Amino acid sequence: SLDPLPPQFYPQCREIYLEELTQRAASARVFTNTHPMHIHAAARLPSVLGNVRFIFVKRNMDDVMLRIYMRNYRQGNPYAYSLESIRDHVVWYHEMMDLMAEKFPDIVRIVRYEDMVEDPAGALRVAAELCGLPMTDKPLPALGDDRGCAAPYREFIAAALER
Repeated sequence: SLDPLPPQFYPQCREIYLEELTQRAASARVFTNTHPMHIHAAARLPSVLGNVRFIFVKRNMDDVMLRIYMRNYRQGNPYAYSLESIRDHVVWYHEMMDLMAEKFPDIVRIVRYEDMVEDPAGALRVAAELCGLPMTDKPLPALGDDRGCAAPYREFIAAALER
């Protein structure tokens, strides 16, 4: 957690992080981390680590709520067992994405899951441009597609949220 880290230690933290990254990622030009818990430290990462970029993915609210609700977490995520608390959490998360894009417009992009599935090359183009990398001409791997997965449950979701 970066929460207790005073600013005077940012350079040392950056140095240690880059040493670890070099050991783990070797010569890779891009390192990604998709852990959603890092949203809590995201606004500090540009100051602490320097050369960072963010690509946030927004998704249809009902679909993401259903996927969270259907998952059995081993630990954490106490919001995940009530549709109302899931909705509140996802709304908050989307607000954090929007604030990051507003605060750091040069290093943040937001893509929609539905657009990414429809046009994977377009989403990759957004990432490549953000990171200053060339666009590949290689075929992209097939993406999973569960857009609209909540459609059969929309009445249930709406009823649960009206209570």
